[in-house]
Amino acid sequence: MKNTLIAAVFCGLMTIGLASSGEAAIDAKLIATCDYGLQDRWHQTIWTEQPEVIPIDKVYEEQSFWVYLLLSNFETEGSKKASVVFDLKAISSDGQTQFERTDIVAVDYQVADPSAVLLGQSVLEVSFEKGTPVGTYQLVADIRDKIGGTTTQVRTEVELREFDCRIEFASDSIFNQWMMNYYKNPSPGNALDAFKYFSRRDLFEESYFPCMGFFIEVFSKNQFLIPFLTNEYHYLPFEKRVPVLVLLRYLDYKSLEFFSGLDEREGRAYQTVQKRELPTTEGEIKTGTALDLLWGQFWASGRYEPLKKIVGALELRVSDVDSVTLKNPTTPEEKRTAQRNQVYKAAKWSLGATSKSFDLIRNYLAYMVERENFSASTNEELTPMFTRKKSNISPLTPEQLEMLKKQMTPEQFEMIKNNAVQVKNPNFEEEQTPKSKKTPQ
Repeated sequence: MKNTLIAAVFCGLMTIGLASSGEAAIDAKLIATCDYGLQDRWHQTIWTEQPEVIPIDKVYEEQSFWVYLLLSNFETEGSKKASVVFDLKAISSDGQTQFERTDIVAVDYQVADPSAVLLGQSVLEVSFEKGTPVGTYQLVADIRDKIGGTTTQVRTEVELREFDCRIEFASDSIFNQWMMNYYKNPSPGNALDAFKYFSRRDLFEESYFPCMGFFIEVFSKNQFLIPFLTNEYHYLPFEKRVPVLVLLRYLDYKSLEFFSGLDEREGRAYQTVQKRELPTTEGEIKTGTALDLLWGQFWASGRYEPLKKIVGALELRVSDVDSVTLKNPTTPEEKRTAQRNQVYKAAKWSLGATSKSFDLIRNYLAYMVERENFSASTNEELTPMFTRKKSNISPLTPEQLEMLKKQMTPEQFEMIKNNAVQVKNPNFEEEQTPKSKKTPQ
């Protein structure tokens, strides 16, 4: 069983309840999930809502998942310094230890309120190695409060299965709903069939950059899917093989066995694919296609950074150039200015549209206005986006929701049904002022 320790100092506090292990002992909860964006939703939001996390019920060989520890009611010394560590191991149904890691740091900093719930400093990325027997595994965390001198143990279960995930999409709108709500309950196994649906020629051409950004993010974090994709490659019609070659190129996949098996037509297609470069999303966002890639990354992960980069494009606004020049630029400098203004307008429109329907986007925007160093004009444009609480877009019809329900797990459907949207309703809008978290200093 492989593991990677991801360590960072997290100081955000939230007052949510954990199962108690006794008055004198630390309270804790162990969570195993496919959601690697939880840290962002925990620490880079300012409203009081608890981040929703769906624990995994099954994993596959070599699939990464993330183990988080929530904890509360530990002791501190005079300077409010806390020191909590834990050991983590995975135990099979026959009692064999598949993995063990000791002395992992959970809390090692000053804590203003030890009774609030903290997300542990260390997050473990874990996967079962190829050949690990299928079955149910217990993840066991033995926690030690080094200052209070108390210990407690918490457990959670993970089922290792053979890969058997299948999903069908009845329409493009259902596919889009699945993709835009994916971050709420990541389901990597479904990404294989989702990519094959996306590879249909008309959808591939119409939604190339946002969907490609989405699938690059998903497959990069779930490389166990790539052998399944390459195994099914030769069963696909040629027009659906090309999108697979595009994705493999952007994933920097270099299997000699796979590429030596391409026929002449496929080889020519791949040579063309190799010449394609994705627009950069580093530094200043210079194109609308870069914005599309960032939106795809956000829908795949719910991470803060892609949205922050999109908001950063609002800094490209042009205020000292007349509209005639922007519409009909002639010099290279005027063309660059006009391009920057187009990127600004695209970013503003997309943020305004999505913030009407997604709580997380509004929450991140509120945090950015309060904590980031964007210009006053950018903050002025962002504020109406997150003070608008309800959407002016009406829900999907009962028939459409029923179709979604048939194609998703109960957990997936529960996560997306309240945000599934279809048509505009201009009479439905309400203002709300966001509430800040109470974060003792």
